[in-house]
Amino acid sequence: MKNIWVIVEHTEGKIKPAVLEALNPAKSIASQGEGKVTAVFMGADDSNVGENLIQLGAERVLFLKNKELDRFSISGYLAALVPLIKSESPQVILLAATTHGKELAPALAARLGAGLATDCTALDIDAEGGIKVKRPIYGGRAISTLTFNQSTTQIITIRPNVFRDGTPDESRKGEIIVQESDLGDSPLTCKIREVVSEPGASKDVSEARIIVSGGMGMQNSENFQLIEELATVLGGAVGASRPVVDNGWRDRKS
Repeated sequence: MKNIWVIVEHTEGKIKPAVLEALNPAKSIASQGEGKVTAVFMGADDSNVGENLIQLGAERVLFLKNKELDRFSISGYLAALVPLIKSESPQVILLAATTHGKELAPALAARLGAGLATDCTALDIDAEGGIKVKRPIYGGRAISTLTFNQSTTQIITIRPNVFRDGTPDESRKGEIIVQESDLGDSPLTCKIREVVSEPGASKDVSEARIIVSGGMGMQNSENFQLIEELATVLGGAVGASRPVVDNGWRDRKS
């Protein structure tokens, strides 16, 4: 287990908390297999991102510099990552199981002919040195245990809020490599021009540490103002039960 990569997802240059959590299992399996953790960041501004990732557990940061990668683009990320992965052949690639991570991971697996396990909640190395993962199935009613074939690249998405991110260690030192990323001659098939946040929108429920949720007991949609106020005080996100959403009291994203 010599080379373990964590693909860094960010919004406007700010790294998503779920990605920082992914560094924890990366460090764990790297320490068991005498491996090295590499964080791969794509964008135009490297600023102090590399130092932050090293303080949180990466031994090496690969910064793929291209302004077209400032915002997530499946075609852009694939164009930047696939040639690099084929060149360096990391054994394990970890991504956060965010909306973009769930889109990118299977696309990478298909391009690379790699193994894939999604939404994992536990990682370990078995007696033969292979990666063993656990992931919930059937809506969380059962846990599936998978062991990867060691001859293939192994792509794993990590469920947010399972591997809580650790405290930065400012004494850690590592290598930061900045290189221009060539996306080839083909134009990107999809570009995000602008990200507009909905006024008053709460935090992303999938990544929130605290969720204040209500059901039909709230009696009507107007009473959800109480839920929103409590979530604001606690610094959390607003959730809702399926019947509440089905009755139109809350949007499906809540």
